[in-house]
Amino acid sequence: MNKKQYSIIFGLSLAIAAVSIVSMQNTQSEVLAIGLIYPSESARPTPPSITLGEHGAISSKTPQSLEFSDIRMNGKEISYLESRESGTTTYQYFGTDFPINSKTKLTEFMESGGIVVETRELRNPEVSYTTLANAPDTKNEWFVANGILAFGYEAHAGIVPTTLNLYTDDGKVVSVWAYATVEDTIKIADKLGLTSGLIDLNDYVDPKWTDGPEIDTREAVPIPEPES
Repeated sequence: MNKKQYSIIFGLSLAIAAVSIVSMQNTQSEVLAIGLIYPSESARPTPPSITLGEHGAISSKTPQSLEFSDIRMNGKEISYLESRESGTTTYQYFGTDFPINSKTKLTEFMESGGIVVETRELRNPEVSYTTLANAPDTKNEWFVANGILAFGYEAHAGIVPTTLNLYTDDGKVVSVWAYATVEDTIKIADKLGLTSGLIDLNDYVDPKWTDGPEIDTREAVPIPEPES
């Protein structure tokens, strides 16, 4: 092998090394750093916070796209911890070095920088979308986050913590809970890989909407026959 060939190989090696370094730097720059917001004492939920155990039993299912989040909450790295299931609802927990178990209070976990992702199925998606598109308190509040129909409620006197509801096109709603601003919670959802097709609420606007559909979820009670 002559000097010219050595020069070519050496030059290619340097180029590959340079690309690798840039790639590593780009990966590191993609870490999402979130500062926590803390509602005032009067905004804490009452009665006292539930425990994680009240979300159901620990699930053996582990998230795939959500396992590596590249998120730092208040300077601490977030990683996937565990999942719980209750019926058709699942809860996924992402946290720092704060230890959790079934007796851990939800507020304590979230104040430590914890993130909860709740996924639940809608019993009647069409009715839900129609209600969201026409009800006075929601029809002008929706927006699109990461390509998903969304509603965001920042932590305040009536809501703790910040909640981002994402209505996915498979008939489910995914809620991301965090002690962060709505804008930062949207970034968290994006980092966790929460994506889906867009539901356009404009398709569900009803000009004749009054009070909305009346849904009776109670079981039918037999009416006794009159005595003869």
